[in-house]
Amino acid sequence: MLRIRVDDSSWEHSEAISQFGEAATSCTVKCAPTKSLQLDTQHEASWNRVQEIENRKPPERIYEEPEKMAPRFVVPLPGALGEVPEGTPIHFECQVEPTNDNQLTVQWYGTTTAFLWPMDIVSAPPTILATFPWTSCTLLPRIPENGHEDLPLEPPVFTQQLSGPTEVLKEGQSVHMDCVVQPINDPNLKIEWFCDERPLMFGSRIRTIHDFGYVGLEFLHVHPEDTGTYICRATNAAGTAETRLKLECRPRRNIYLDTQHESSWAKIQEMENREEIRPPTPEMSFPPPTFTEQLKNVDDAIEADAVRLDCRLVPVNDPTLKVYWTVNGNPLPEASRFMPARNFDYVSLDILGLYPEDSGVYTCKAISQFGEAATSCT
Repeated sequence: MLRIRVDDSSWEHSEAISQFGEAATSCTVKCAPTKSLQLDTQHEASWNRVQEIENRKPPERIYEEPEKMAPRFVVPLPGALGEVPEGTPIHFECQVEPTNDNQLTVQWYGTTTAFLWPMDIVSAPPTILATFPWTSCTLLPRIPENGHEDLPLEPPVFTQQLSGPTEVLKEGQSVHMDCVVQPINDPNLKIEWFCDERPLMFGSRIRTIHDFGYVGLEFLHVHPEDTGTYICRATNAAGTAETRLKLECRPRRNIYLDTQHESSWAKIQEMENREEIRPPTPEMSFPPPTFTEQLKNVDDAIEADAVRLDCRLVPVNDPTLKVYWTVNGNPLPEASRFMPARNFDYVSLDILGLYPEDSGVYTCKAISQFGEAATSCT
């Protein structure tokens, strides 16, 4: 074996045989595989140092929770500003501690009412010329400067009733209705809309607004089924208040039949209803009907034969002349095999297939305003 491989591992056996006898020997060959990739380090000490550097973790920092402290004003609000002319911009500022409390909240109050305007008052109305206590709070008990406590919860009140269009609306017209409700600083205040005491079904064409006491309802386009009394109901833990507005929508006609040109329509009606004056028709007179050729008897017919009975009749231009066929005095049966015909003065009756019950007397009778005539055959 020039180059041994792993798959050459085996048990080898050799035998020698001659005419004088035989001998045998055997051995086992095992080949250990070599690695395709040499991944072992050549510098054990350097490898250990690299592992130590890569697995090094920075020490964990231990943060101490700062102690909670009650808020206090480092720089309080300035004293009384005196009388401020109406329309004059005013600015209030102060500083409070702690600065690292993420649960610290700040509220402004005007006298005893929550002050919801920005701190910079661009135009001062006369109603805000009062004392503004500044209050800050954390999870610790609140510390107001002037000792004001939380205001009692007030029931909702609509300071402006629901207002909107009062005239009859057209289908597809947009509608906006709004009102104003107090208190505006109640986070639990709930606004609900009803139509004829039923909850309003909202959709993409209906939008509601509730922003700092302003409440609105908008229809991008109204339908006739939107007609009804709309109720805006405000509810909180202290009570309930509601305001109403009636809305009426007139449906749009699917087909417009009204004329766009009254004068033209009147002229068309006059032309269509005009009676044409015709000259009187002269009286016409015709001779009484007369058969110039009589019906002929059929004596040699057999069952299933086709038979034709014919005759000739004058006058040919009498519009009142009518021809009737009878069998044994009875009207001709209604059947597809009986085919009466009249062409000018030629009158005929075709029977496509005879039956024994068709035997009898056939009569052709001509009647007009000027007389009558008849001819018969068997």
